[in-house]
This record gives sequence, C-alpha cells and structure tokens, in this order.
Amino acid sequence: MNILKKSLILIVSGLFLLSGISYAQVDVQQDMDAGKASVNKIFSTYSNYSKLEFESIISNDFMPVRSEFMNSVDTAAVNQQAVEFDFSIQQDIILDQKMAVRFEWNKKFTIAGTPGQQKAQGKSQLVFQKEEDQWKLIKISGDNPF
Repeated sequence: MNILKKSLILIVSGLFLLSGISYAQVDVQQDMDAGKASVNKIFSTYSNYSKLEFESIISNDFMPVRSEFMNSVDTAAVNQQAVEFDFSIQQDIILDQKMAVRFEWNKKFTIAGTPGQQKAQGKSQLVFQKEEDQWKLIKISGDNPF
C-alpha cells in the first residue's frame, strides 16, 4: 500500500509538471506570435506609408523624442519606394504591458530618382507598450530599419 501511494503521488506530480510545461510552451508561442504580428504591422504600415496610419501605431510615450522619430520616418518614407522587409525574430519577451522583440531584418528598396534596388540589413530591438488593446511602438534600439 505504501509503494502504491508513493507511485500515485509521483504520477500525479508528473502530470502537474507536464501540464505546466505545456502551458509554458503555449505562452511562449503566444508571445512569439504577438511579437511577429507587431513587427509585421510596423513594417507593412511603413511599406504602404500613410503618415496618419503610421503615427497611430507609435506610442505618444515614444522615447527619446516622438516628433523627431516621426520626422525621420516621414523623410525616409518619401525618399524610399517599393520597400520590402524580411525579418527573423530572435527573442520576444512580454512582461506586464510591455513587449520587447529582438530580430534580424533585411530591407530592399529603391531611392526616388535613382535606378536600381538598394539593400540594407541589421539587428534591432523594438519595444512595444500595450495601449487600448493594441501594441504601440515605444522605443527602437540597434540598427534603425527605417
């Protein structure tokens, strides 16, 4: 009876442990999906640039200075055409109402008035803040993809 009790406790503990691992895997996948969707939204909005639409996904709390960032993005968007992004997420972390996404990117574009396609690549980290059920960009570090 004692061995049976210990075996049962061991089996039940194992099931709880496995269910926790399964939950953790789902949670990590949801974080990766949220990170990928947020980066994709930033890039697709930039590729089909509309200043008002792009501003709507940038937090008013953007650091260091939102207006300077928007001016630089606006200038780049006017000068670059046929922008295509490809990216690979390296790490994605969500904590409370913030999400940090570290990724590598490749960009293809043409510069207005010049022939040929240009290429750029880099490694960046975008930090998003949850505002009204939407992830909004609050900070960029590393290489600026815009």
